[in-house]
Amino acid sequence: MIRELYSSYIRTSLSDLDTSKELVLKDNIVYIPETGEEVHVITKNDSVFGTYITYDTVFLISGENILRKYKGYYFMNIRNDEDEWVVYKLKFRKDGSASLCGISEDEEMERLKEITTIVEETNDKGKVTKYIITPGKEEFKQIIKEGHFKECTEYRKVN
Repeated sequence: MIRELYSSYIRTSLSDLDTSKELVLKDNIVYIPETGEEVHVITKNDSVFGTYITYDTVFLISGENILRKYKGYYFMNIRNDEDEWVVYKLKFRKDGSASLCGISEDEEMERLKEITTIVEETNDKGKVTKYIITPGKEEFKQIIKEGHFKECTEYRKVN
């Protein structure tokens, strides 16, 4: 499983919390009824302070999320709502950290056109909204070899 952590600082007034429809304050805990989450807070005078932490699961192996290994890399294949596969390269390091890399649309598409066919979907104004590529096995090997998975996000292992 790969997750991202998001942290937000809360600073608001008691009167704002009292009139809020999305948040409920009780016993130094702010409840978020919509999500069922709780945030422990500190009240000082007429102010409320706290840190709201959420996690987003980026990848969890399932029928819709497949992990495959090839030449020292893992490839995360994620089926989207349109029944298409989005592919990312995942590289683990000895220290437990990892890089998750995708293909940058703007920078790489012209170079990829030399390797494989690219279908461009456009909006009403003619602006490209999505690129669809379906490389064969040899074309995919060439995409990897030429280093087209450049747009990376770094992750570190958390115990």
